[in-house]
Amino acid sequence: MREEPSASVFHSQQCAEKSEKALLTFHNATFRKTHDLTELGKQCALITPALTPLLDQAAHLTECATVLRYTDAPREPDAAEAEAAMTTARSLYDTIRELLSQSETPNPDVHHQ
Repeated sequence: MREEPSASVFHSQQCAEKSEKALLTFHNATFRKTHDLTELGKQCALITPALTPLLDQAAHLTECATVLRYTDAPREPDAAEAEAAMTTARSLYDTIRELLSQSETPNPDVHHQ
């Protein structure tokens, strides 16, 4: 986080993205190939509405995979931003992992896009 905050925030975004995609995949929900955590989060919220506040918090990490990842980024994240991103990603990962470990079967009532 301190030595390479831009790499750290990218990995935090990836953790959040893969966590959301795991929830969607578990419930057989289709999703397009995207790094957009707002889009994925909306789909996840349809499955588990209680996740909405955490999904909204994670949505800002989208720019970590799209804007801040490249050498021509408009700004460089700092260690504090990297730590906040990791905290958000870890919370989302832990919460979704716990939900999936408690679920035996996907919710058949979920409306898929």
